[in-house]
Amino acid sequence: METFKLSDNVISRIAQIVQEGMLLGVDVVDLLRQVELEKGTAVDNSTELELSSVYKAFVAKMHNDLVTSAEAIQASRSALKFVNTSGLNMSTWDMIIICTVFIFISIFSEKDVKPK
Repeated sequence: METFKLSDNVISRIAQIVQEGMLLGVDVVDLLRQVELEKGTAVDNSTELELSSVYKAFVAKMHNDLVTSAEAIQASRSALKFVNTSGLNMSTWDMIIICTVFIFISIFSEKDVKPK
């Protein structure tokens, strides 16, 4: 019976999958099911299993897509920065929330409520 060992690249990819699962909130089992292995070189009377070239290309594309998405999100957030003179680094969304809170406070403040 032929025995197989996992190559260092496969073991590194499994560790990477666990990290991706934690960072992205993706089910690790789904990522592990996508792994494709092929016979590699014979070492110590056993054959090492390697990541297939198709799978390596898939992972590289997936990582490039993630980086592109992250850069797009970062660019969109930096484009929404609010220029202010207070020295605070607030985005437009932060300012909208603050203004909304002040509007609600002014609308529902006790001095504006008329007694019955």
